[in-house]
Amino acid sequence: MAKLSSFVGLVGGLGLVGLALLCGPPAWGTPTEKPLLRCADGTLATGVVIGFEGMGGAFDSTAFTDYARMRQLCPVQLAQPDTPHALQLVTFSHEQGTRYELYGFSKGAESVRDLLAKVRRQGQPMPAFVLTIAAWHTPDLDFRHYGVPFLNVFDDSGRGQRAPGVMLAQVRHDQMQRRVLQNWAALQAWAVGPKAAR
Repeated sequence: MAKLSSFVGLVGGLGLVGLALLCGPPAWGTPTEKPLLRCADGTLATGVVIGFEGMGGAFDSTAFTDYARMRQLCPVQLAQPDTPHALQLVTFSHEQGTRYELYGFSKGAESVRDLLAKVRRQGQPMPAFVLTIAAWHTPDLDFRHYGVPFLNVFDDSGRGQRAPGVMLAQVRHDQMQRRVLQNWAALQAWAVGPKAAR
């Protein structure tokens, strides 16, 4: 289990207690698979969701953790643009046969975009799902060319964004993550791309 112990070291370096593999590889993609990982908080999960913070550490950690639990994933929160640690998590997920998802809040959406490009260049598997929340209107967040299911949820700062997504007007920027979580059942219908992993 050298792979796992090296990952636990990585997780400890990220300020988390640990992650433990419990059984064999899953059927890739659906959030209802048999739990495979024990998250730092003791919950069981089918993989990890890598969440990138916004500028200056702006991030609702509670909403992110609640989202991860809803998706049966272990939350791993990273400062943007910490793609080297994210790439290590992607590699670990691939080696262990677990799934991973990406989540970017505000400026963190650009880290998601950058990570997807690096994952493709390295020939790693794409995430099971990508969610960006409250991204600015300028970055290219159209992920269709990656063949990955995704959902962009914009606030007023995203007006004029060309990528497909949903606009939640008149919601404060710092409330967007919680609002997306509260309205997930309705919002997920707007996801773009392959439907299997939603």
